[in-house]
Amino acid sequence: MFSISANDPGPLEPGTMIENRYRISQMVGSSTSTIVYSATHMMLGRAVTIEMMIQDDDKARRRFRRAARLLSMMKHPNVVAVHDMGVHREFPYLVREDLGGQTLAARSHLRGPMKIDEFVHIAQQLLSALGYIHQRKIIHRDVSGENIVFAETWNGEETLKLTQFGLSKDLESRSGATTAAEQRKLVSSLTHVAPEQILRPEEIDHRVDLYAAGAVFYQLLTSEAPFQAKTLAQLGSEILESMPVPMGQIVEHVEPQLDAVIMKALAKEPDARYESAYDMWEALMEACC
Repeated sequence: MFSISANDPGPLEPGTMIENRYRISQMVGSSTSTIVYSATHMMLGRAVTIEMMIQDDDKARRRFRRAARLLSMMKHPNVVAVHDMGVHREFPYLVREDLGGQTLAARSHLRGPMKIDEFVHIAQQLLSALGYIHQRKIIHRDVSGENIVFAETWNGEETLKLTQFGLSKDLESRSGATTAAEQRKLVSSLTHVAPEQILRPEEIDHRVDLYAAGAVFYQLLTSEAPFQAKTLAQLGSEILESMPVPMGQIVEHVEPQLDAVIMKALAKEPDARYESAYDMWEALMEACC
């Protein structure tokens, strides 16, 4: 049976047992710092998702464990639920609910520009989740279509879940410095990274998440990222220096009022954005309804 050590962090083979409680089914995703698996809780027979930290960095591991503890205390219908956490062969992991649904990015790619009524329903759920975590002094720092998942509810309907809190920052923690690996992860996902995350990563606040939400909304409505370039350097330059093309020039169904709301969320300076997720939601409601 496959195992990991400090020099060989994975991936784990199907069938691997973790603490005699969880059986790994398969790897479903990975990043520079974590590997995500589908698994089964053997005593309960329940499908779960396990996110395991593979980064050999004590500071990153402490932040991962802290994020897991914070997330386990959150009770919100649009925030993924954490059931358990532990350590396997020196590597911390968290066990979260199995969502099993499509990511928002995948659905947007398949369906093209989203209709306004569907967009409003999604925007309400995401901004509600962000408002909730921000009230608890947590910044997600990695809001993107890939980290928002559709989950089926008890009555067969769908709800959004904000996931992947591995890069989250606790504003009340004294050990919140961004590690080099985390900074590389942020830079590799530039389409939703606010300018200050590139220039002043130690000075960020919750408004980086509002910027990211604006980038997600822009892409939902137009099927295009707000900034596009052939190289990473060019993309970074666009984010720092340019404003996106108005959405109304790409798709006809976006009115100027809605375009203005999204552009405010994508403002270069945090002070020019909305003060809170709830303020942004009110502005969207006025523009759309």
